Amino acid sequence: MIFHESSVQTNQPSNNQTPPILSTYIPQITKKALYNQLADVYYLPPCDSKGVSKKYLEAVQNGTCFRIKTIELKRFLAELKPSQTKRSLHANKSEAFIKLTALLNEMGYKPLNFGEDYVPDSEWLFNVLRYIDRCNTSRLFEKELTPLGSNDTDSIKILKVKKNAEQTEVTRKGLTENKKFCEQITKVTELHRRLISRKAEADILSKILETMKKSIKTDQTAIDDEVRNIVIGEKVRGRNLEAMKDEEIAELNNMAYM
Repeated sequence: MIFHESSVQTNQPSNNQTPPILSTYIPQITKKALYNQLADVYYLPPCDSKGVSKKYLEAVQNGTCFRIKTIELKRFLAELKPSQTKRSLHANKSEAFIKLTALLNEMGYKPLNFGEDYVPDSEWLFNVLRYIDRCNTSRLFEKELTPLGSNDTDSIKILKVKKNAEQTEVTRKGLTENKKFCEQITKVTELHRRLISRKAEADILSKILETMKKSIKTDQTAIDDEVRNIVIGEKVRGRNLEAMKDEEIAELNNMAYM
């Protein structure tokens, strides 16, 4: 509950006394109301999406995290063909979250402001990633929108060198005309994509597991404390502490500080 003080002038203050102070209640805006207010301007994950907390929404409102106007993103997506938004085989939101987080940092954008164990809505993630990753350095889309070389981030430089090396090696050995070889390369590529995707998902799940372990430990401690209080209360109930033996009092003290 938030209050602020406001001075109220009376018509005829007597004896130069300080005017009375009234406390005025200022209601706090709810998460839903704040979400609706921001969603009119910015592109947000669904309100019930994991990670969309009031704290996140306040960061969007204050401009301390990554945000993009809805009209800007929708205009960008409307100009793309379906093939340009098609995701790569085995692409998942865990990998998208990890790579989008890295790209935003590398390109100088503000962070997403989601916890590592709070991966937001999949559609929101991939739409934002497509907007940011036009050269497809994430390898999470079938096509790139902008040719490599038009941007000089480290990720793009590495990807350009890698692709040039692969193409040069295959051309040098004359393997592009070998149908079986091409099929094998395609198979290996698909398996590699699945491996990367599963590793990303496992990484997120491990962070969620660590968070859950901490929560379980906290809950168990709280339960132990309550049980200890109950036991101590029952031992003391109806007893005169002055009549209790020193050993009994010492035992209760030990239980209280266990």
